[in-house]
Amino acid sequence: MGSILMNSCSSDSGIGQFDSLVIEDEDNPYKFQQLTFTLSLKDSENGYLNLDVVDSLSMFVNAKYWGVYTSGGNDTLNKTDRIVDQLRYSDKPIEYLFIAPYVLKTDNFETAGDFVEYLNNRIILTPGEYICELNEVKFKTFEGNWITKKIQVFVGFDVIQNTTSAYMGKIEVTFNE
Repeated sequence: MGSILMNSCSSDSGIGQFDSLVIEDEDNPYKFQQLTFTLSLKDSENGYLNLDVVDSLSMFVNAKYWGVYTSGGNDTLNKTDRIVDQLRYSDKPIEYLFIAPYVLKTDNFETAGDFVEYLNNRIILTPGEYICELNEVKFKTFEGNWITKKIQVFVGFDVIQNTTSAYMGKIEVTFNE
């Protein structure tokens, strides 16, 4: 039995290789792959952040790690109303597009314990309602200094039979400096 388990965990066996997107319903040939949404970041005193890109956003689904993502680029030309502390701000909302695919690493199984950890960490979403936590954002000032904000925003979404993604909508996060 031990040799069967060890052989199953070797990288040559292909275990996990077929399963790079591991969110599935066994009766559904379509695997749920990603969440999409737009995000606006608002400073309560200065207005909407006007960034080229949100460099990092960490996400959890039903309290399990989903991933860290970078937004799509944004054309910030002629959108700046003020500059405060090396950050550009706008009076109008600026939305950043996030496409957040879920991919659990499956390439470093060295022991049976590694495979068990993989099985415990995978997220299986069958059709139904779920909660996504947007946990933390990181972005740079225009001079390259990093800023991290703990936002902890919770957004509900639905997984619908025979779909591969869900749109979580327009999300606005307001924080205080």
